[in-house]
Amino acid sequence: MAIRPFVHGQVAHQAFGGFTETGADVFALTVEDVELTRYQAGPGLEVLLPPRAMGSARVSGDLSVRYAASWGDTDYRVDAAMLGARVGGQLSELDDPVTLAGGLSAAWGAVESSVRGFYAEAGDQDSAGLSLDVRVTF
Repeated sequence: MAIRPFVHGQVAHQAFGGFTETGADVFALTVEDVELTRYQAGPGLEVLLPPRAMGSARVSGDLSVRYAASWGDTDYRVDAAMLGARVGGQLSELDDPVTLAGGLSAAWGAVESSVRGFYAEAGDQDSAGLSLDVRVTF
């Protein structure tokens, strides 16, 4: 087993072109032009489990926990007109999240499969994800 501290950083820039949805009558969605830049950086700790043989497969895993200080643009406003009334909404990023992530992978010759997941929490907001990957090398 290996334990590795790390620092991480991310810069994300997004540009959305505005539009007004057509064919939706009173449920038409209107989105304004917007450009956002978001920054994150912080420390983390990763635990790597050594690969081990399980039958004909080689299995390995990892687990990490990290903190990310966040700054820059935070919200993306979405304005919609529903039933003739304007309704404002926004999509937000998690501010200063703590993230727990991990995964397992197994390899059988030219075939490798992995499952990875994460859970992030910041204040009263949270986020989670799960992915499955199958790879064939030839």
